Amino acid sequence: MNKKAIIWFFSFFLSVSMYAQNKILHFDFNTIQEKKEKLAQINTNIQLQPIEIIQDSLIPYFFSLYQQERNLPGYRIQIISTSNRNELRKVKSEFLKAFPDIKTYEIYQQPYFKLRVGDFLYYYEAMCIKKFIEQQFPGAYIVSENKIENVAYPLNCQSDEK
Repeated sequence: MNKKAIIWFFSFFLSVSMYAQNKILHFDFNTIQEKKEKLAQINTNIQLQPIEIIQDSLIPYFFSLYQQERNLPGYRIQIISTSNRNELRKVKSEFLKAFPDIKTYEIYQQPYFKLRVGDFLYYYEAMCIKKFIEQQFPGAYIVSENKIENVAYPLNCQSDEK
């Protein structure tokens, strides 16, 4: 009895699966092409209207407050730490000639004057810019900052290493 049930079970499902494999779907590509042409015709008839954005006049004001009051932790690159202020100013002028778009910061932490540059949210951004800066200022290194500005630098940070 058991053998007959098993044989019947397998023969039934085998015949069903063979029947299912014989089904071939036929697509009428002409109707698909006609539908594409109709859609293209509809799209060419649509005229785009300008969108008018209506916003409260206080939104730009609050946005500017938000930009000013952010205390974002981040990173800067320290170029020099010296006890001689004139040496710091000399290095700062050289740096600004080489990198005029990067913001500089003079910091006094007794007894040292420190020159830090840039505002980076992420360490990898600071590493990328540091590669460029190290070519002229080899002693540069990355330091963490408690408060930075969110500034983007338009330099390509692709690594040559693979």
